[in-house]
Amino acid sequence: MPPLQFARIMNLDKVYLFQHKQLSPILSEWLSVSGHEVQLVDVRDKQFQEDTDGVVVLTGDLDVDKDDQEMIAEMENKRIPVRRIDLNGTLQASITSLNLWLKNNKCKRIVFTGADTITGNENFERFLNRLSELKL
Repeated sequence: MPPLQFARIMNLDKVYLFQHKQLSPILSEWLSVSGHEVQLVDVRDKQFQEDTDGVVVLTGDLDVDKDDQEMIAEMENKRIPVRRIDLNGTLQASITSLNLWLKNNKCKRIVFTGADTITGNENFERFLNRLSELKL
C-alpha cells in the first residue's frame, strides 16, 4: 500500500494505536509518513485515555471485539465521543461522516482501533485510499 497522508488531511495532532491490534502497524506506517505523532499503547493503559479527544472504531458489520467494547464503555462514561465506521457500508458516506464527526467534536488526539479481522476486509484498503484523497 502506498504511503498516505491521513493525519494531514484530518488535521490530527496525535493518534493512539493499540500494540496488540493487527491494524496498528498498517495505520502506524500510514500515519507516520505524514509526520504526525503516532503512539502505540496498551489497551489497559489508562494514561492515553486522559489525553484523548475521541475514539474511531473500524468495523465490519459493526462487529466490535471484547477489548474494544470495554474501552468504548470506559470512554463513553468519560463523555469522550466514539465513532464506529462500518467498512461494509458506503465508503463515501463513512468518510464524510467521519470528517464531520472530527470537526464537530474538535478531535485532535484520537484512538484508532478495530477488530483484527478488519485488515482482511476487502474495503479496508479502499477506505484508506478514499480517505487519503479527501481534500479538507
